[in-house]
Amino acid sequence: MRTPDRLPSMDDTRRRSPTSSAGGDMNARRPRSTADGAQARWFDIGAMAIAALMVGLWIRDPAPLPAYSGPIYDVISCVAGAASIAALWWRRRFPLVLACALLVCSTLLPVVSGPSLVALFTVAGHSSLRPTIWATLLALCSTPVQVVVGSPLRDTDFWRGVLALSLAILLVVGWGIALRSRRQVLESLQERARALARERDLVADGARRAEREEIARDVHDSLAHRLSLISMSAGALNYRREEIPAELAEQIATLQGNSRAALGELRSAIGDIRTGIGSREFSIDPANFDLLDLVEDAQDSGQEIDETITISAGLSPTTTRIVYRTVQELLTNARKHSPDQRVHVRATGDRDTGVRIMMANALSGTTTEVGPPGFGLVGVAERVKMHGGRLTAGPTAAGQFEVNVWLPWKDR
Repeated sequence: MRTPDRLPSMDDTRRRSPTSSAGGDMNARRPRSTADGAQARWFDIGAMAIAALMVGLWIRDPAPLPAYSGPIYDVISCVAGAASIAALWWRRRFPLVLACALLVCSTLLPVVSGPSLVALFTVAGHSSLRPTIWATLLALCSTPVQVVVGSPLRDTDFWRGVLALSLAILLVVGWGIALRSRRQVLESLQERARALARERDLVADGARRAEREEIARDVHDSLAHRLSLISMSAGALNYRREEIPAELAEQIATLQGNSRAALGELRSAIGDIRTGIGSREFSIDPANFDLLDLVEDAQDSGQEIDETITISAGLSPTTTRIVYRTVQELLTNARKHSPDQRVHVRATGDRDTGVRIMMANALSGTTTEVGPPGFGLVGVAERVKMHGGRLTAGPTAAGQFEVNVWLPWKDR
């Protein structure tokens, strides 16, 4: 339970709700985990057992009885004792109300004195300072009445009886306050530990971000330089178009265009590495990520492809980009490992089922050197996983290698 006199923690001002005031939280319960709830219930059972023991001892040896005792009084005492024990099950939910009710009953029915002390302990251990003070004052004020009217101490010296009951009440209240203070200190330490863990995670994220930026800078400086050299060399050859065959000139122009496109995509990918996928606006318009154009470019290069592409409109730019990059990498992977086999591509998507990509091709022993081995599908899987999707890949019984990708649909 959150109380106003709780030791402050770093995030109290942000996490405190409008209803957690001094007057509104005396009967409130703080959120507990399943394990904490089970432990609390065992404590409740233990408290009820202690109260039942005290009630049983009083019924067995009631000491001097009040002047109004009799058969009816005995029945009422038994019923009141059982009811007070059962009421302790709700001692955490209504601590102050239950304690006040039992303290009032204990003035006329001494059998309820034991459960009333348990309820008073609950108020001291789980409520704030104000309800604890009110409950303690009520208990102290009821002691003279118990001594005179219904207590077993009525035949002893009045002040000795009042002093004995008052000491018992103060001991119970002090024990409850001590346990509450200990629990609050532990909660404060746990909150500080969580704050330190969050701070440590932020420092680790900053270190990872700095490392990504350093890697991105190195990759950009090396590859961008090489790609710009290729583009410049192709451009220099393109100026001498009249001196070379037309077919070769066309290939040189294609080389120059592809190198420029690769340089632009490299810079875009570097942005992904630096800031994380999906955390920035794209430098390239997602509308340019046309899967049909991508397939046509692959077909123009000689790759045989059967495509089925039906993706509904309204897909978010982030998901559009990832779908495009996934199909692009899978086509490259198929071109690398099975260049002589026809590739079957199917990409479908809507708001109800998400985006599904399937690519399959027959296994082949022929490979081509398209890029460094071993990281194509790993990179695709990582990108898909970061977006909340999943990827499965492997050979099928029909002798094909099949890749299946699912991505959650996110609206534009």
